[in-house]
Order: sequence, then C-alpha cells, then structure tokens
Amino acid sequence: MITHKPLGSLVKIQMGYSYRNSIPECLDESAMHLLQVKDIDEQGVIDLKKMNKTIHKDLKDFFLKEGDLIFRSRGPFFMLSEFPQYQAKTIFLAPLFRFTLIDDCISPAYLQWYINRAASQVILNRLSEGSMVKMITKSTLEDLMIPIPSRSVQDNIVHLHKLALREKQLADSVFELRKRLIESIFSDLNQS
Repeated sequence: MITHKPLGSLVKIQMGYSYRNSIPECLDESAMHLLQVKDIDEQGVIDLKKMNKTIHKDLKDFFLKEGDLIFRSRGPFFMLSEFPQYQAKTIFLAPLFRFTLIDDCISPAYLQWYINRAASQVILNRLSEGSMVKMITKSTLEDLMIPIPSRSVQDNIVHLHKLALREKQLADSVFELRKRLIESIFSDLNQS
C-alpha cells in the first residue's frame, strides 16, 4: 500500500547561507569550501573540485556532512543530491536547500530517486516560478505530495535504479570501446 505525505512533513527544509555581497575567495588551506548551484550538474552529481573557498566565522548551521541531502532550487533543472564524504569544512549557499529527514517512513535514497526522476522533474517545472530563471520556493516544496511505499519496496526501487545506472555505464563503456576498435581497424586499413 502506498501512502502520500507532503514533503514538509517528511523533511525539514533549510535554505543555504545567503551572501549579501560577492564571495571573497581564499586559497588558504584552512578556508571553508562553498557548495553553490553551479557545483551540481543535471544528473545531481556534486563536483567537489569546482567549489570556491572563503573564510567566514560562525556558520555552523550551514556546515555539510556526509549524507546530507541538497536540493538545487534554481535553474533549468531541480535535483536532489547526496553530499559525499569530504574532508574540508563545507557550507551550502542559497538558493540550495538542505533536506533533513524528520520521518523515518522514507529512505533518503528513495526520496532522492523520486525527486530526480523525469516525471517528478516535469511536476517541479510546472510548479516553478520565473520566466527566465526557474525557481522552486520552500513553501511549494513543503506542499509537494510524495508517494511512500513500504520500506522494502523503497529499497527495491533504489536497488533497481542503481542497477540501471550501472548498466548504462557499462553500455556507454562498450560503445566507446567499439568506437575505438572501429577507428583502429580503419587506421590499420588506411596504413596498408
């Protein structure tokens, strides 16, 4: 049986830290890293190498830890990403949101799959505001209804999704290897 709950009853949604001026960049090793919208791609992958660094104090409420769910709320796509293991202190900036689970009826991996799937992206685009730059508000997210199957079904969905992603990686690798093989054969023929 599937139940439906508003996202706001499943997670606490926190807006990222808002800089009032331009971000002062710092190359010092002790500097904090800044996770921004530009650091999350259309597949929801966080690129840790792109992050800027700065020095700022008293931002404990915005520190990220491994497993935090970060939602990209502005731009051409809206993705939910899991923050990976990372050694440096990192804060997240607005317009990113952090989702903190407050109801254990839903797994973080299932929520990430559900938000990032194509059908949910269509819904989020329809609910977004703005003509040039699309944006989802916190209140819109809180009202978004999420279907919640049993935990075992959630786990099965996530497992199948991971298998599908791995299958795609392998198929892409096979495609690239075939392209190289064809190029190699052609190169050999051309030299004969």
